[in-house]
Amino acid sequence: MVQGAEAALHEPPCWEATVTAHRLCGPDLAVLRVRPHETFRYRAGQYTALESARLPHTWRPYYLAGEPGRDGDLEFHVRRTGPGGVSEALVRHTTAGDRIRLGPPKGNLALGEEPAGELHLVAWDTGWAAMKALLQELEGRLRPASEHRAGRVRLFLGADGLSSLYDTEYLTGFERSRPWLTVVPVTGGTPGEGAYDHLARAVTRSRPTAAGRALLAGPPAMVQTVTAALTRAGLPAEHVHHDPLPAGPRDLPGPAGTFGSAGPRMFQGQSVPA
Repeated sequence: MVQGAEAALHEPPCWEATVTAHRLCGPDLAVLRVRPHETFRYRAGQYTALESARLPHTWRPYYLAGEPGRDGDLEFHVRRTGPGGVSEALVRHTTAGDRIRLGPPKGNLALGEEPAGELHLVAWDTGWAAMKALLQELEGRLRPASEHRAGRVRLFLGADGLSSLYDTEYLTGFERSRPWLTVVPVTGGTPGEGAYDHLARAVTRSRPTAAGRALLAGPPAMVQTVTAALTRAGLPAEHVHHDPLPAGPRDLPGPAGTFGSAGPRMFQGQSVPA
């Protein structure tokens, strides 16, 4: 603990970084590659706050997607949630070469000591970013000779519609060569049924076992809906993991995957906030 505290004293309160790539995946969604000027350490499943040079002193959280590149680049999935905010600045007014700042990594999503049993990964829109990082970490733990002993992993990706899904080429290729992984995209819903209810029904239809675990990343309302459904289906509440939900109304932004209506949505992640 003392060594960790001493090491933290030498870390900057924020990290300067340069955007190395900016790819639009639709009118309101961008995937950014960012290279910190100093070493930025984080765990798979964590998020960090970003500040655009266009909006000084305004920070929004986003999940870190995947493991750092060999060149130290970080990946973020940003969904524009409205005019004038950080998400709009990052999606519509940012190009390669621009400067941004990163806050310290945070978050509670982690694989634990898996894979010993069944694992459910559930994301909405840009919450996919967190799951992308977790899947890459999970793959690194599995040696090819022992993959047949891996626990079953199901990834549920929710979105308003097919047009909201993205990064599908990467995910299709990833699933094809990993027999332990099953990807279940969930879009739309039945008349009178909320989109999150539709996702919750798809997750519980897989009959999660009491020994399994579930990791969730998405808007607070989605997290609450799916958590309630999983516990009713018999999964112990302590086996359901997500970032802290904000206090108050369910539609307020908060650090939980897509962090509310102002945060990222599915198949995308920080998925994390807006």
